[in-house]
Amino acid sequence: MTAEEPVLLSIHSTGAVEAVLEDLERRPPKAAILHWFSGTDDQAKRAVRAGWYFSVNVAMRETMVAALPPDRVLPETDFPSTRRHRGAARPGDVDALESRLSAMWGIDTAEVRARLFRNLRAIAASSGAIERLPETLANLLVLA
Repeated sequence: MTAEEPVLLSIHSTGAVEAVLEDLERRPPKAAILHWFSGTDDQAKRAVRAGWYFSVNVAMRETMVAALPPDRVLPETDFPSTRRHRGAARPGDVDALESRLSAMWGIDTAEVRARLFRNLRAIAASSGAIERLPETLANLLVLA
């Protein structure tokens, strides 16, 4: 893989949000996903202006998740990594997250899931990384 190849970057910035944002601003990637983002409202606004996305889970502070634009939210599918937490039984279990987002966004869970797929399609397509995804997933996103 080379620096020119389209990829989706998932970046964990906990404890170093400012340093990560500064690095990303110096060398902006085509697509960045800020994993379990814990920055300030101003830092979140900077990331949104830069075009980055956020992966969220049910353990994140509701005020942080509510501050993120719904069109930049992706589900964090590696949570929980070791134990049951707030309804998530295993990695990839996003039912509790979809229910939480449904209540926050005022839409039903089916629309939440559709929105999350559209968000993934948007970042994958704009970065060119959709061409590198498994065909089944890429086809699913095209239909989302």
